[in-house]
Amino acid sequence: MPGKRHGTVAVLGAGQCGRMTAQRLAESDVYQRIVLTDIIPGLAEGIALDLNQSRAITGFETTVEGHRMRTGGDCACISDAQIVVIAAGVVSSAQEPGRTSRMVGELCAQIALHSPEAVIVVLSNPVDALTALARAVTGFPAHRVLGQSVLLDSARFADFTATLLGVPRSAVQLTMVGSHAHDSTMIPLLSGATVYGVPLTSLLSEEDQATLTAAVRRGGADVMKLLGTGSSFYAASAATARMVRAIHDDDGTVLPVCAYVDGEYGVHDVFLGVPALLGRSGVRRVVQLPLSPGEQAALATAAEVMRARQRQCIEQWKE
Repeated sequence: MPGKRHGTVAVLGAGQCGRMTAQRLAESDVYQRIVLTDIIPGLAEGIALDLNQSRAITGFETTVEGHRMRTGGDCACISDAQIVVIAAGVVSSAQEPGRTSRMVGELCAQIALHSPEAVIVVLSNPVDALTALARAVTGFPAHRVLGQSVLLDSARFADFTATLLGVPRSAVQLTMVGSHAHDSTMIPLLSGATVYGVPLTSLLSEEDQATLTAAVRRGGADVMKLLGTGSSFYAASAATARMVRAIHDDDGTVLPVCAYVDGEYGVHDVFLGVPALLGRSGVRRVVQLPLSPGEQAALATAAEVMRARQRQCIEQWKE
C-alpha cells in the first residue's frame, strides 16, 4: 500500500510487551515509522534490525527504528510521534511500584518536552495509576492520555465464555469496566452481555458467571504463574495495538479503555476503565452504557478505590 502509510508511533520500553506491540504495529503496515526505545544498550536497536529484516517475508514496509534511551537522558528520537506507548517497567511493577512510577514519570517529562501534541497510551502496570501519573506529569488534556486495561479483560472474558459455551469468540459481546486490578474493582457488565444476541445471564447459572468473573480477575496472574518470569504480552500487546490503530485511523471505534471520567456514570475526577469513542485526539468521549443497580454501585466503589491508588502513585513519584 505505497503512499498510504503515515504517522509515527513511539514505543517506550522494548521488553516483551513493548517489542510485541512494536511488531504488531509494524506488521499492520499503516504507519510510516515505529520508534522503539529501551535503556538496555543495543536491545531496541537489535529488535528493530531484526524486525526490519522480516519485512520481505511478512510483507510490510513500515520502518522500525531502535534507540537507546538513557535514564534521565534526552528523548529527542520521539519528537515527531503522534502516539506514544509507554511500555517500560511492565514486569517489575507489582514488586516495585515506586521504581516504576519514577521511571514512567521521567519518560512522561520527556514526552511533554519532545512530543507535546502526542496521544499517550499507557501499557505499564499498574496501568490505572500510571495513566493518572502520565496526565499529572505531562499536563496534557485528559482526553490525550489513556491506558490499556479493560479491553484486555473484556477479551479474556470473551475467551473463557466462548470456551465454556463452545461458540466463536466473536459471538460473545461483553464489556468490562472499573480497573485492571485483580480484585472486585474489575467489573463485568453481565446485565448487557450477550452471546449471538441472547442474554448471557439466561445461558449461564449465577455460579458459572461468578466462576468466569474470578477467572478473568486472576487472568494475568495465572499467565505470570505459568510463565515463571515475565507477564502477559501476546494479549496485552494485541489490545494496545488495537487501541493505537483506532486512534490512528480516527474512525470512531468504541473500545473499553482506561480513560478520564468526570461526570459520566456519576463518577468524578478519576481514570477508570470505561467504553470510549477513540480518535486522532485520543478519547473523543466516554460512552455511557446502561448499568444494573449492582453494577452502578460496584463502579462507584471502584472509582473511590482507584482514585486513592492514583493519588498515592502521584505522591510516590513526587517523593
